[in-house]
Amino acid sequence: MLDCDLYHHYYHYQASAQYLWFSVTYLAQNKLTEAEEACTKAIFQDHFNQAALALKNHPENYLQLPLQYTKHPESDAEFCQSIGKEPTTSSALHDASLTADFQTALTLLNQAIELDPTHSNSYFAKGKLYFSIQDYAQAEIDFYQAIQLSHQDHNQYHQTASQAHCQRGKIFLQNNEPELAIADFSKALDLYSKNQEALELRSQLYQSKGETTLAAADLRKISSLKEYD
Repeated sequence: MLDCDLYHHYYHYQASAQYLWFSVTYLAQNKLTEAEEACTKAIFQDHFNQAALALKNHPENYLQLPLQYTKHPESDAEFCQSIGKEPTTSSALHDASLTADFQTALTLLNQAIELDPTHSNSYFAKGKLYFSIQDYAQAEIDFYQAIQLSHQDHNQYHQTASQAHCQRGKIFLQNNEPELAIADFSKALDLYSKNQEALELRSQLYQSKGETTLAAADLRKISSLKEYD
């Protein structure tokens, strides 16, 4: 297992937590359809999110449930450590906001976002702040922004991890371990289906093994990618 694989689940925990809070914010506004959709997405991101599962079955308990989901760390420094990133100044501001009064926390989080407009956890924390004072409309805005940014991070992770698996596959190929190479090229494509290098190398390996149908399928995918470049 590559180091990048160890951190993948934390991105899902982050998204699951954000969708859970998004769902309860919709419920607080009596937006029942939107709440159900967000809750379903929370469960999709983490099938074992017991708080989201309970919310789906008993939405009337929505005020008690979000705090029960603890897989996504409150501390941004801890989250950064979990996904292999160095904490930043925005991380420090975010974490200082967790023990501050409302107005101080809001100021700190706005400073964190000003320094790093892509800091999803600061938007997430802002949403929780506004939820705490029952400003659900603003909480919804911040939760939405947090989710969009975490998806961007997640997509970037997929591309980075895909390249890491492709590189390891090339090492296996040099070491004359074709089955391990195919496994890594396949993992690279599971993570990011547009990894053209992984497709080309896997196609060559399939061809050398006489698996012409699989090789041709990869070549068709390559042609499709080039068509839409």
